Amino acid sequence: MIINGATKIIALISDPIEKAKTPEMLNNLLADKGKLGEYLAVGFHIDEEHLSCAIQGMRSIENFVGAIVTMPHKTQILKLLDQVEPSVNVINASNVFIKKSTGSLYGYNFDGIGFINGLKKADFDVKGKNIVIIGAGGAAASISYEVLKNECHTLTIMNRSIKNAKNLKKKLATKFPTSKIYLNKIIQSIDLLINATPIGMKESDPLPISEEIIQNSKFVADCIVTIEETLFLKTAKNYCQTHHGKEMLNGQIHEILELFLELK
Repeated sequence: MIINGATKIIALISDPIEKAKTPEMLNNLLADKGKLGEYLAVGFHIDEEHLSCAIQGMRSIENFVGAIVTMPHKTQILKLLDQVEPSVNVINASNVFIKKSTGSLYGYNFDGIGFINGLKKADFDVKGKNIVIIGAGGAAASISYEVLKNECHTLTIMNRSIKNAKNLKKKLATKFPTSKIYLNKIIQSIDLLINATPIGMKESDPLPISEEIIQNSKFVADCIVTIEETLFLKTAKNYCQTHHGKEMLNGQIHEILELFLELK
């Protein structure tokens, strides 16, 4: 591996970032492909206040090819991009962007695809299932889009901000007008319960939802990747099968890397 001035930089943008595994995973995949040195993945710790300034700077870096964007920047990043995939307009969040040869930034969202791929690996099919998702932010929107696309029976969005939940439901309903989408509805039997909030990124975080709702679930999944065994998953293990957040990342990391490697 030789890193020099021609090395192409792939960034991970997050806040916090200390426990992020993505740069290590990307560099291991690059090494497997014989591309490490030609490309290098690096973590960028950028807070919300400085995100705009940082992205503007990245436009000027000739050997910067793109970035993976994590919580809490997936929605805020949209106004800093030039173009996005059509589905991103519905989801209202982007977790990957590339810098084109023209210098313009183009956004994608692989979270929902990665989440579905992870579930398939665990032999769980969302088709015909009653699904409850906690949160209405970027990850929740992307996953909601994909579970509806894969024909879940019902989707219930649980969120503290009713306004945000209503906005997400409205966007999803434009794409999936015949789907059954509910807000903060009590479901007696939940096939899949998903935590798509940042609650759990810190060891001191509480449960993102009541234990009673967890207890009524047959399968519980988290989207937190920085801590493998969150309190949410530890609690759920007492009642049902659980699914780690890292599986969502594993389910999309290969597709994201191929996107970066295709750039000229």
